[in-house]
Amino acid sequence: MNIKLIAIITLFILISLFILFNKQSKEHFQNNDYAPFISYDTELSGGIQNIEYKYIKGATGPKGDPGSNAGDQNILNYLDEIYNYQEPLTESQKLENIIKAQNAIIEKQNEIIDAANARKTVSINEKYVSQTKINEANAIKQTAETARALALEVFEAASQAAEQAWKTANDEWNRANNAYKVNHSYVQHYKGSVIIYQGLMNALASEIAKLTSQIEWMSVVNPPIAQYQLKPKRDKKQAEKNSHESSRNTHQGDANRYQNERDKEGALRTKAAADRTKAIEDKNKATTDKDGIVIIQNGIIDEQNVIIETQTIIMNNYEANIATEDEIIATAEGIKKTAEEEKQAAIDLQKAAAELAAELISDQVTPT
Repeated sequence: MNIKLIAIITLFILISLFILFNKQSKEHFQNNDYAPFISYDTELSGGIQNIEYKYIKGATGPKGDPGSNAGDQNILNYLDEIYNYQEPLTESQKLENIIKAQNAIIEKQNEIIDAANARKTVSINEKYVSQTKINEANAIKQTAETARALALEVFEAASQAAEQAWKTANDEWNRANNAYKVNHSYVQHYKGSVIIYQGLMNALASEIAKLTSQIEWMSVVNPPIAQYQLKPKRDKKQAEKNSHESSRNTHQGDANRYQNERDKEGALRTKAAADRTKAIEDKNKATTDKDGIVIIQNGIIDEQNVIIETQTIIMNNYEANIATEDEIIATAEGIKKTAEEEKQAAIDLQKAAAELAAELISDQVTPT
C-alpha cells in the first residue's frame, strides 16, 4: 500500500479519536416535555441557540406556556443566565439607541477635535517661536555679514592706501638717497679741493714768507735785486696764493652748500624711511584688524546658522504636527458629520413614526 495513503488514514483515525474523546456532554433538564428543545450541546451555533431559545421563551409551545410552572421558569432562568437573553427591542428603542450611539460618537469626535485643536495651537505657538528665533538669527547673521563685508572693504581701501603710501615713501627714499649720495660725493669732492687749495696756499705762504725775508735782507744788501727780482716773484706767489684762496673759498662754499643739500636729503631720506615703515605697519594693522573682525563675524554667522538650522528642524516638526492634527480633525469631522447624518435620520424616523402613530390613533377614535 502507498505509504502516503497510510499516513493520511492514520492521521484521520487520530483526529476522529481526538474528537470522540473530547466531545462535550449534553445537558438535560428534568422537564422531559421540553427535552426535544433544550437538550443540545453548549457549543451549538448562535443561530441555533437563538432559534431554540426563542421557541422555549415564546408565548406558547408544543406543551403550552413554558413559564406556567416553577420548573419551567427555572429552565428559562437558566437559559437567560447561560445565553444572556434580551427581549427584542422595539423599533422606537432601536432608534433611541442609534441616537444615543451617534451622540456618543459625536461627543467623542468633539473631544478628539478639541484635543487636536489644543495640540495644534501649541504647535502653532511653538512654530511661531521658532520662526521668531529664525528671523532674529537671520537679522544677526545679516548684520555680521554686513560687518564682515565692510571690514573687507575697509581693509581693501586701507591696504591700497598703505600700499600707495609705501610706494610713495619708497620712491621718495630712493630719490632722497640718490640725492644724498650725489651731494655727499660733491661735498667730498669740494672738501678735497679745499684741502688741496689749502695745501697750495700753505706752500705759497711759506714761499712768500721766505721771499719777504729775502726782500728785507736784499733791500739792505742789494736793493735792485730786491726791487726787480724778488718783489715781482713774491707778488706773483702772493697772487697765486690769493687765487688759490679764492678757489678754496669757492670750493668751501660749494662744499657747504652740498653739505646742506646732503643734510636736507638725508632728513628727507630718514622721513621717507619712517613713512615707508609706517605704511607697512598700517597695512599689517589693517590686515590684523580685518582678520580679527572676519573671525568674529564668521563665528557669529556660524552660530546663527546653527540656530537657524536647529529652529528650522523644530519648525518643520511643528508643521508636521500641525498637518497631522489637521488630518485628525478632518477625520473626526468626517466621522462626526456621518454620525450627525445618521442621528438626524433616526430622529426623522422617530418623527415619522410618531406622526404615523398619531394618525392611527386619530383614525381609531374618529367616529365612523
